[in-house]
Amino acid sequence: MELRGPHLNIAIDGPAGVGKTSIGLTLATDLGACFIDTGIMYRAIAYLVLRHDVPIEDEYKISQLAATTTFTLASDEQGIESTLLVNRTPITDLLHTDEVNSIVSKVAMIHDVRTPLVAWQRSIAKERLTVMVGRDITTVVLPEAQIKIYLDASLAERNRRRSLQNSTPNSDPSAVQRRDELDSTRTASPLYIGENVMHVDTTNLTFDQVYKIILTAVNTANL
Repeated sequence: MELRGPHLNIAIDGPAGVGKTSIGLTLATDLGACFIDTGIMYRAIAYLVLRHDVPIEDEYKISQLAATTTFTLASDEQGIESTLLVNRTPITDLLHTDEVNSIVSKVAMIHDVRTPLVAWQRSIAKERLTVMVGRDITTVVLPEAQIKIYLDASLAERNRRRSLQNSTPNSDPSAVQRRDELDSTRTASPLYIGENVMHVDTTNLTFDQVYKIILTAVNTANL
């Protein structure tokens, strides 16, 4: 695929369970871009909070933890910079436990946690071709991105997708809704559809159909 330039940024937002990561990683692989799932970064801080026994009420200590944590990107087996190293260690497999799930939204609400993480996210996007997914990418992190997309789906469909992915068959179906409410109402960088953002409702679409819509937007953008 022909690239438009080293600083092309594609920003993808959306609620939990909508497929941002799978779409974003596939797009980055096809473009030869780096891929950043910003949600993993907040999960990493939540994991470190648990590991260091920091009380979730202690926002100062959590913020200090975020400020002193280093993030780097490493290449995956396909040569795409998509593997996030936390303090030079790959810990992605540890970040989707019930314990992390229970506090990650609370951690992500803390303004002084978001500040250093957003600074790192922006620094990467300034340096190279980037596909970045999260909940505040089009509105806060990369509002000037050349391509901005908001992926959406009904709550019922997102719960269905999550249940297929989740190794725990009896996982709480209300968890996605609670995450939506927390992410949409938080004071720091809430989730919402920003200006000049392509809104794609994926409820009744297959992965391939969604990907074709986004790829068409990339190929027809006046960059």
